[in-house]
Amino acid sequence: MAGAGGAGITYLANRDSDNDTTDQAGERAGGLDVETAGFGSGVSLAQEPGDQWLFDPDEVLPGSDVGYEPLYFDDVIVTDLSTEDNDYAFVSIDTDTGEVLWDKTDDEIGDWCSMVGDGKAMVCAAADDSGIVAVDPVTGDLGASYPVDDPWWANSVGSTVYVGSRLTGRYDYDTRLTALDLTTLEHQWTLDLNPGGGSEDYGSTVVQPAGGELYVQTGPTAWRLSTSGQVLSRFGMDLDETLAEGYIIKYGPGVRTWDRNLVLRGQGSIWNGVDSDIVEGRVGIGDTLYDVATGQPIWSAPDLAGYDPDSVSWEWASGYDYVFANDPYDPYDEYDDGGTTLVTASTGEPLWHSETPLGNYDTVLTDDAIATVSDEIPYEVVVRDLDDGEVAWTASVDDAVESEYPLVSPALTARALIIRSDDAILGFTDFPTSGGSDEGDTTSDDTAYSTACGSPPEFVPVESAAANGGITITYEVHATCPGGQWLNLSQLRVPLVVDGDGASADSGFVYADGYFDFSADPYWVPDDGLTLDLVYPYGQTTVPADDIAAAIDEDGGTSKVVFVPCEPGPANIDGAVPPGPEYGADPSDPNLAAGAPDQSASPEDRDESALEALERIAAEDEAAVEALDWTAQLSSKQPGTYDDGIVYDSYDDILALHLQLRAQYPASLLVFSSEWRGTYGPSSRNYWVTLSGDSELTTRPVLDWCSSTGRGEGDCWAVRVRRTGKPARNVDHAPADARNN
Repeated sequence: MAGAGGAGITYLANRDSDNDTTDQAGERAGGLDVETAGFGSGVSLAQEPGDQWLFDPDEVLPGSDVGYEPLYFDDVIVTDLSTEDNDYAFVSIDTDTGEVLWDKTDDEIGDWCSMVGDGKAMVCAAADDSGIVAVDPVTGDLGASYPVDDPWWANSVGSTVYVGSRLTGRYDYDTRLTALDLTTLEHQWTLDLNPGGGSEDYGSTVVQPAGGELYVQTGPTAWRLSTSGQVLSRFGMDLDETLAEGYIIKYGPGVRTWDRNLVLRGQGSIWNGVDSDIVEGRVGIGDTLYDVATGQPIWSAPDLAGYDPDSVSWEWASGYDYVFANDPYDPYDEYDDGGTTLVTASTGEPLWHSETPLGNYDTVLTDDAIATVSDEIPYEVVVRDLDDGEVAWTASVDDAVESEYPLVSPALTARALIIRSDDAILGFTDFPTSGGSDEGDTTSDDTAYSTACGSPPEFVPVESAAANGGITITYEVHATCPGGQWLNLSQLRVPLVVDGDGASADSGFVYADGYFDFSADPYWVPDDGLTLDLVYPYGQTTVPADDIAAAIDEDGGTSKVVFVPCEPGPANIDGAVPPGPEYGADPSDPNLAAGAPDQSASPEDRDESALEALERIAAEDEAAVEALDWTAQLSSKQPGTYDDGIVYDSYDDILALHLQLRAQYPASLLVFSSEWRGTYGPSSRNYWVTLSGDSELTTRPVLDWCSSTGRGEGDCWAVRVRRTGKPARNVDHAPADARNN
């Protein structure tokens, strides 16, 4: 594991192939995208698991129950345990084995923890309620901390953690909102929110993003804030209203904008969501799905056989690709136990009907299956095929149930189906890939490379260029099997490693990385080799195109500078082999990387996360920036920035944009705005800024260049990057200020 920003928050990547949590790679906020070896990328829930485990909380804290809402990370579960005497502890459980990785009592951390950083990190209340502290979910190590009196919740939006703490005053829900940097927990701003009136029955404070603003509900009041902590507006809310994506959801029904104008009103109840009632700009009311911005219907559900339309309730399924249409139990009809029809969210098409009621709070979905837990003795998990609803397998969960009326619910981690009850946690794991045990399932051996000898072909990079929407690297691919071999994997990892040991992808700097799919169009690799173009999207490269080309040129095909290992991905399935080489794919057609695998950020492995790549590039550009006079600012981004219809959610997105601009404008330079305070004031700090790199003595040529390249006034302007001075004197927008010319 590795912490970001010194003793900051530790970000999690996925475990290595040996499932060794002690050697698990850390990932800083926004590291290269990880294609998890999980249910979303090949692991099949529709096939029976090979193993299961049981966690008994009594083994950690005698007489304790499992917390109501555990935190489900990819590879670990963190949950609180509590007794009737109000003793409590937190425990981390390995999702593959059920092994307890660590446990902490109330003299080490406080009574709550929250998942932050898009499910990659965790913060907890300090043991004495004096603040919050970052806790590594895998090791339990404590990291950065910040003092906040009586904190009671925390969550993150973009690159910021928001902490709510109780204020001593007339009402219990008066809240102090503190904004901290997600990576370091350094203070950004504090704001006191005093609603005035009402009662604590209004529930917890929430923070939600929408269009670059924050929306906070505290007690009976809603607040609209800027990301710098300024109150933009406020208004009162009723008990039957809540917030979602910047809208008011009124369970009346109706959806309103912040200025209280009615956007739409439908017939029936609003569909309940797993995390939000508004999903990608859509909201369901009654049997109709609407566009929330226009109020226009997207579809209305057809008649569902055997259903009374007035009694059907609708709710989103987890993942939001499907909707449950629930027919409730009829107490006056002994033959009507109700049921659920699964409906496709995109079209409203009914797929299949289950006589057993389903629902989003006790159901989980994967690409190929839907799992639920029965709500009566004997308790069992029932897994159905997602396509037709037929039962694929069942398993008893009675081992996890001791109470007479326990709360039992399923959840998913990267590779495990978890059943949580008040009494225990049960894990089903070791699921096969979607290829099952059929020939071609390559998760347990190395026969994926070829139908002949089982060895990978050799990839030798010969050139690279910014092309095809990313960085295209041309390889000479040589067969290692006598007579040639097929390249037919669905997942082949091809990283380009510089200054490594020539044996491992983890020994040097990974300049480009990704999975490539050859299963639909296999390539025949003859004895004398072929030339193959592989395209790495900018987000899956860590250096500019010129640096990749320079490394390839320096290597000259010797493998002394550049090493290119290749191996099957964790969810690889062999594609069908054509009848002969002449039927194979054309190697002149570029092959695009589908996703980057896990990247180690540990110092000894030296692989870079996206954040580390940004930091390194900015450090390398520092001297050139200091030599500039006026230059053009092309981009300014931090995680969560909304610009031109795009939300830059992570450092991956920011790095991809910078590298794309660098390919377009080779003189481009990168700066971190907080280090240049003579140009960037308080509201402009903590941004990664791309500069054109061209230097002018006055601003008019810079602004003319912005105009001539078609970049709008809001996207391109003149800056003079300085560490000291007044920002207003070092920034110029069109029309050019005469003082600067």
